[in-house]
Amino acid sequence: MKYLKIKIEKYQTLLFPILDALINGANLLIHIYMSWFIGKDDYGVLNAVLSFITVVMVTGVSIQLYVAKQISDPKFKYKYLGSLMKYCKLSIIKVSVILIILLPVVKKILRVDYYTMILAFSIFLVNSAVSVLRGVYQGRKEFLLLSRSFYIEILVKVSLTVVLLYLFKNKNMALISVFIGMMMALVVDYRRLKPIMDQSTDQYSYSGYSRVFFSNFYYYFLTSVSLIVCNYFIPSESGMFAVSIRYSQVYMHVGFSIITVLVPVLNKYKYQ
Repeated sequence: MKYLKIKIEKYQTLLFPILDALINGANLLIHIYMSWFIGKDDYGVLNAVLSFITVVMVTGVSIQLYVAKQISDPKFKYKYLGSLMKYCKLSIIKVSVILIILLPVVKKILRVDYYTMILAFSIFLVNSAVSVLRGVYQGRKEFLLLSRSFYIEILVKVSLTVVLLYLFKNKNMALISVFIGMMMALVVDYRRLKPIMDQSTDQYSYSGYSRVFFSNFYYYFLTSVSLIVCNYFIPSESGMFAVSIRYSQVYMHVGFSIITVLVPVLNKYKYQ
């Protein structure tokens, strides 16, 4: 078993894209499952909400990338990790304030109630928090632990979605499943990394998150806004359109899995 563990850890950079692709395949299947239990109009609304969540989750994606770049830098010292966490927390708060101001407008565009918007905002907050910890895994090139975090999230989400949608047939059940799945991953990752964070005592100044945020924002906005627009203007067709979009997004996520591996691997050559 020890030999097998060493071999797996040795080739984890190659395994991660494969494992991540399987996750996105599972996401596609669960979206098809959702369409069985939710009416066409509600399914279109749900996918518009999920697309909105995808747009705001650029905060988490950017934070994960930013943290990974900082930690994989040869000059980084783990005694500065606490300062990095505080900087990420401040960045999340700034985006949250802007998002809260925009929520009434977004609610009207998505055609949902405030309960659904609260769920969407809660998912945004939990995703942002867990992305910080995933950035630590990525920066340390611990891709198996990164995969474990994603698999905890997806397995809990899929299991709950299957049960809750079957029992209640309500679009908000899918959002509740997403929230609980991310929360479980956050708890496990925090317990794993807490000893490292507790040892970080020195202060350090960070900057540059906004550049990473906006470089990612345009991609996620353009690939998700189509579902929101379709749901708003032609709601009767949005359900079918959502299925086709989800299928195409599987291929895009495979590319991002490869980028996830390359960031810490290439960043160590920055000062050579």
